[in-house]
Order: sequence, then C-alpha cells, then structure tokens
Amino acid sequence: MRSVTTRPNTKGGTIIIGVRDASREVVQLAVFDNRIEVTSPGGLPGTVTVNNLINRQHSRNPLIAKRMFEMGFLEAWGLGIDTIISWGKKTGKKPPLFKDDEGQFTCVIYATPEIPSANMPWDGLSDKEEKLLGLFAEHTRLTNRQLRELCALSKTQVHTVITRLIKKKLVVRSGKGPAAIYTRSPGGK
Repeated sequence: MRSVTTRPNTKGGTIIIGVRDASREVVQLAVFDNRIEVTSPGGLPGTVTVNNLINRQHSRNPLIAKRMFEMGFLEAWGLGIDTIISWGKKTGKKPPLFKDDEGQFTCVIYATPEIPSANMPWDGLSDKEEKLLGLFAEHTRLTNRQLRELCALSKTQVHTVITRLIKKKLVVRSGKGPAAIYTRSPGGK
C-alpha cells in the first residue's frame, strides 16, 4: 500500500509530499517558490544515464508498464522527460536539471524564465522532435527503421514523435506501415 505524508520543508520550500510504497522507499515532491524537485529513490534504471536519458528508456517492470499502456493509463512510452522539457520550452522556463547521485534520481523543474537565446532552433519542439527533424538536413527520405537506427529510439518513440511532426506540418508521410517514407514538409520550418 502507499501512503502520502506532508511536512514543512526545512530547505525553505512550501511542502514535501512523500509517497511510501511497500519497499519503504519514499518518492519526494518538494515545492518551492521558484521550482519543484521530484526525487525518486533507486537512481536511474538499466543503462539510462543523465546524459542519454532523452534517447534511452528502460522500464523497471516491463510487464506492468505494458499492461498499463494497454489499459490506457500511459499515453506513450518514454515521453515523460520529453513532456517536461517541451513544457519548459513552450513556457519559456529555465531547462530542467537532472541529477543521479547517491542511489536517487532528482528532476528539478524551474518556474523562473530562461534568458532568451537567438540560436534556439525550431522553437517549441521537444529534443526528440528536433533530433528527428534535424536528420532531414542530411537525408531527404527516411523510413521508421532508419529513424530508429539513426536516433537510437524505440519503434513506439519514433512513431509518437514523427506523428507529432506530421501534425505540426513539418514532416510528410508517403505510404503506410513499414513501407512508409517520411520527408521534410516543403512548407515546414
């Protein structure tokens, strides 16, 4: 069973909420005036590191994750970090900070604005969207398989990201299924 506890944060934040599971480990959500810190015990799973966490995914329990996806509790695989980064870009916030140390992983989500930069390509796109879109500078036509190989992403991740790029009218799909070919939209950015 899980329980939620609330207590004052001695670091100057508003509250800390701990979610305790059967293993007695606590996920902490610390709310500050200028940021939110989510700390998860156990560190990053598998071969995931802070440096590759955008492009790599690993489920601690793939059977449970698959079932939750099938039941509609998960919208897509491996997009949590993308969502955080994309939200920050869309709202002009400072990029999130990811720390993996002493057997715990922490994500710091800032409420403060980022200092504007003139060289931010494709404003409003997630890192995975930018990465896939960038491939079309070197390749005029790509298949799902080629995109997966070039980006080291799963089939589901590529499908989800390429679908978003199609909806944004930045990429065009020709054909269906495994034979589908993707090209850069002529009217795209």
